[in-house]
Amino acid sequence: MVLHGGSGLSDDVFLRLISLGTAKVNISTALKQTYADSFRTYLEERPTEYNPLKLVGAVHSEVIKLTQHYCKLFGSEGKA
Repeated sequence: MVLHGGSGLSDDVFLRLISLGTAKVNISTALKQTYADSFRTYLEERPTEYNPLKLVGAVHSEVIKLTQHYCKLFGSEGKA
């Protein structure tokens, strides 16, 4: 079973659905939101800084954190 539109669900709901047989969870929107939000936050906190490499690094870091959270939550940590 595949869960489409999983973004926005709580961790408890994800765990319940996985326990009931969900084998694939789509979280693309959550990743895109994290990307956009961290991009915006970084620029708002540093309005005069122009360093694209730092910006990309900060955004990448936030997306990685979310991905790691979901990998652990979904039981995929260390398997990919």
